[in-house]
Amino acid sequence: MVDPSYYVYGFVALVGYLVLWVGFATMYPIEGIWHRDSDGIEEEYIQIEQFGPFISGKRNVDGGNHVYAGLQTFTRVRLVRRDFGIPALIQAGFPAVIAKKINGSVMAKLVIKRCGPKLLTGLFRPQKVLFDEASAQVLSRQYQPAIARTYRLTELTELPNLKTGAPRHSPLPAPDQQSKKKKRNTF
Repeated sequence: MVDPSYYVYGFVALVGYLVLWVGFATMYPIEGIWHRDSDGIEEEYIQIEQFGPFISGKRNVDGGNHVYAGLQTFTRVRLVRRDFGIPALIQAGFPAVIAKKINGSVMAKLVIKRCGPKLLTGLFRPQKVLFDEASAQVLSRQYQPAIARTYRLTELTELPNLKTGAPRHSPLPAPDQQSKKKKRNTF
């Protein structure tokens, strides 16, 4: 017969681990705008936001966005990247019919480790998508071999527009008089 105190010890250990996990992520967040170290091939900035161990991120690309989501487990961060924007997918080499099908789907994984307060290193695994354009079908998806990545924390407060160097934003136009009037449901 199992002693009931083992269940209490197990529960206390589980709660203790959860408190450490959430506490570490809260005390040592990776929030901010991170710049990828590269050989000048492409400028890449990722804006990471965090709520406890839960992470979300965004990268602007021409014609779309890369949206990241994942978890921080102590110094290790695991993220998946979803690609949004049909023009961006077409520019990446997908035909329009396939771009519509894979828009918003997971296209890569990123596993990084915090090596200091302003340095992340890890592995990036892109996904190769095989498709048949004539039938507009995605035939298969396979993760490719990992590519080493290093990111450094910047002092930026907004993602830069890589074409002009100015922050990228799209302010909303001022509301007109008709939109200020109360509208009724029409369904």
